This record gives sequence, C-alpha cells and structure tokens, in this order.
Amino acid sequence: MKRTLIITALAASCLASATSVSAITYEEELAQLTERFKKSDTNGDGKLTQKEAKAGGMTRLARFFSMMDSDSDGFVTFEQLKARLDERHK
Repeated sequence: MKRTLIITALAASCLASATSVSAITYEEELAQLTERFKKSDTNGDGKLTQKEAKAGGMTRLARFFSMMDSDSDGFVTFEQLKARLDERHK
C-alpha cells in the first residue's frame, strides 16, 4: 500500500507543471503526459528508458525510475504511466 501511494505521488509530480500545481483536469494531465512521453521517446518504440526520460525532461520519472518500472524490465510504457494517472483520478 505504501509503495502504491509513493508511486502514485511520483506519477502525479511527473505530470504536474513545474510552475503550478493548481487544479488541473484529468484531460489536461493526460494531454501533458502524452506530449511529454512522445517527446521523450526518441526512438519511437513506445517505451522510455531512464536515459530517454532524463533527456526528454522527465527528471522526476528518471530519478524514481526503478519505482515506476513496476515489472523491472528496464523501461516504462505509456500504459504504465497512464495507469498511475488513472489511479490518481479515481
């Protein structure tokens, strides 16, 4: 339970804008996540490595990568990140 809360909090912080954590809708967060993921996925394989996340400006994701890589396969998919967003907006 504690790990889930930490991961959810990290996902939220990855998605929040750097200047403001004002009320933001699910759709806005999803749009931000989609844009940032596409920008960071430089090889277009639908997966982010820790290096891609860092290079793409997703510094919090890069910092806590091992926690977000829930299946420890060396990458994070958009679906994994979206699942965390969906959990937060239940």
